[in-house]
Amino acid sequence: MKKIVIVVTILYTKIKDDKLKKSCNYIVPDENGVAKKIEVIDLSAFRNTEKMNQFSKATSIPFSISQILLSNKKIEAMEIDHLATIYSHKLKDIHHPLETYDSTIKSIELCKKFFATDANIGIYGDYDGDGVTSALILFETISQFIPSKRIYTDFSKVGEDGFGLSMRGAQNLLESGCKLIFVLDTGSSSEDTLQYLADNGIDIVVIDHHPLVDGTNLVKNVQYIDPHLYLNETPRPEELRNAGLSWYFGRKLLEELNGDVNKHYEYPLAISAIGTVADAGNQFEGIYSRGILHEGLKAYRLSLIPYFSELFGAQPIDMYNDLNKEEISRGYRILSLAKRSKNVFAGDVYTMLNLNSTDEQRAEIMEMLNKKYEEFLTIVDLATDELLKRINVDAPIIVDMASSEIVPDEWIGMSGTLASRVLSRLKKPAFLFVQDCDGSLKGSWRTGELSGSEMLSRVKEQNENIVAKFGGHSVAGGLLLKSKKQLFPLKFLLEQQMANTYSNKKTFYNNPNVEKKFVTVIFNSDEFVAENYSGLVVLAPFSRYEVRSVSLLLKDIKLKIEKENVFFSDGNGSIVKCVNNLDIFYEEPVDLIISMHILEDETIEFVAEDIIPAEYRLQGA
Repeated sequence: MKKIVIVVTILYTKIKDDKLKKSCNYIVPDENGVAKKIEVIDLSAFRNTEKMNQFSKATSIPFSISQILLSNKKIEAMEIDHLATIYSHKLKDIHHPLETYDSTIKSIELCKKFFATDANIGIYGDYDGDGVTSALILFETISQFIPSKRIYTDFSKVGEDGFGLSMRGAQNLLESGCKLIFVLDTGSSSEDTLQYLADNGIDIVVIDHHPLVDGTNLVKNVQYIDPHLYLNETPRPEELRNAGLSWYFGRKLLEELNGDVNKHYEYPLAISAIGTVADAGNQFEGIYSRGILHEGLKAYRLSLIPYFSELFGAQPIDMYNDLNKEEISRGYRILSLAKRSKNVFAGDVYTMLNLNSTDEQRAEIMEMLNKKYEEFLTIVDLATDELLKRINVDAPIIVDMASSEIVPDEWIGMSGTLASRVLSRLKKPAFLFVQDCDGSLKGSWRTGELSGSEMLSRVKEQNENIVAKFGGHSVAGGLLLKSKKQLFPLKFLLEQQMANTYSNKKTFYNNPNVEKKFVTVIFNSDEFVAENYSGLVVLAPFSRYEVRSVSLLLKDIKLKIEKENVFFSDGNGSIVKCVNNLDIFYEEPVDLIISMHILEDETIEFVAEDIIPAEYRLQGA
């Protein structure tokens, strides 16, 4: 099929407020001739038009593009100046967020000291995608200064190490002769293990984006690069995932030690972006994450990642266009299999993505991961069905445990996926557990708009013996119960909190009798000017957390259809070509849904996704 390209030109078009539509409703016959209702919902129409105008003026981005950006309510809540900064700067122009931290300065001095010796350097990473990519970034950075054979890596293991820097990992790195150890995406709250290493004369740098658990003391002479510890610093990039923190630290290290900084903007930047999204960080909450994702997920950078297409089931350009495509999401789940299975080691994922690995190694690991992923899907489907059968859907919060008969011991780390599924299905916060062979319960929370970590802190205040350990982020994290006995009191206290604090939170239910289609903007035929949309490049990559994969409803369009292309006139009278993705052809005026995609050369392709005869539209819609 031909690629249809729109020439990059940015024009400004102001659209009157009264032309914004909330929805278009249709009564159409289905394939059996039975009438059904289709509701096409305009996401931008629910947003603040004044704010759209302000953003457009502040950035010189056309108003129509501003509508697309502000179709997400989280972004709409941000200050215009902040949004304008996010979308107006390139990564190299953004102020370095870590360079003034005293821990950054001291850590770089430590690197200078040990690079000049023959001592080995250790890297300890968490077992998830963020931890693995952080380790890859540090390895690539440090190997510019010392032989790679002097760099040792270790990772935490699901079901064996629990949360934080494990004693097993610490001892492994000690035995490898490491005198300087980087602890990545974990460790901030590992007071005892860090003290053990310090007592053995080891210098330690902890790069961790998680806030410290209450009651944790910082270990003397350990360098903590964690924005949560620098409350008085500006800027303080709390939105960065660990891969982002590691990338910025690596950049500063290269700048100070005269390394090749430009090289750091290629493979390490792409890896950082992958790790950021893998850790649910594709919410572009701040300028730093935005810069890393916008530039790091460029297709040519992603192509530097070995076995990218095999891992994600898609070409790099597909990720840039839509982070939420099923095949892309599959890649992130495979990347995080190491945190779900005792038999998949984070070191396997590390080896597969490492530039020093052979194709034979990568192929073998990829085959193993694909098999494990299929096994994972089968088990998680069964466990989800079992849970939903017995869960009390009227409960304000879901606290439950998957049976060991359904979830084998190997998949002790499956609780996060189960919690996500229950939250998605029931629209209620979920705390889900899987029982380990030692009788303990390893669990995860997914709480939507609520703070799971805050709720667990309150549980700790009421009874410190219920939850043995917990950590993570506000809306997603992990926890440990010593036995099933703690399950009931935990549920009771959490439900009590829901009743007292969160009773007014709304849930959304789809109407099964209405087919809903969401579009970014609805236009009349004279409002749509194709040239304006070249500015979409500044919004990529697209995701459900910020800018959805862009689609438009164009009303009252007269089409000329060929086998491969759909043609129509836009508001300027110019002929627009779309890829014809449809089997139905109409000659009368229609309402046309088109999607928009960025191509390799950063031009725009239009694809026809749906055609509805205008006569089916309900009056007033």
